[in-house]
Amino acid sequence: MITSGSVPGGGVNLTLNRADSPLAFGITGEYYKKGAGTNVPIGVVGMYQASNESGKATFFLGAGPGLIHLKTSIGAFSASTTKAMATGLAGVRLSLNEKIGVFVKGQFYRALTSGAKNSLSIGGGIAINLGS
Repeated sequence: MITSGSVPGGGVNLTLNRADSPLAFGITGEYYKKGAGTNVPIGVVGMYQASNESGKATFFLGAGPGLIHLKTSIGAFSASTTKAMATGLAGVRLSLNEKIGVFVKGQFYRALTSGAKNSLSIGGGIAINLGS
């Protein structure tokens, strides 16, 4: 979904969980440029996961703290700052087989500072199960 003011970017997610528990721990990171600014939010999230009866679809929901690094460059001048942030995410992972799947997620970011704007990321990708 592309909306007015949206920009392309990239990201990485690492989720650690046990097969016998609906709780998981995740690390998320993204990189995107908007205008003269570069944004790099990195978050740590606690997640709840629930699978459908067949186990092919897993829905997840989580939230946690993080840091967002902002850098603005105009010509030869640049300024950067790193702020604490809060993040929340939700999505679904579809298993294609025991080791490979695909996912779609939405993630919300907000720097914990006065006047900060909300950011929403919508993305998807390939999920690889490295466990046994």
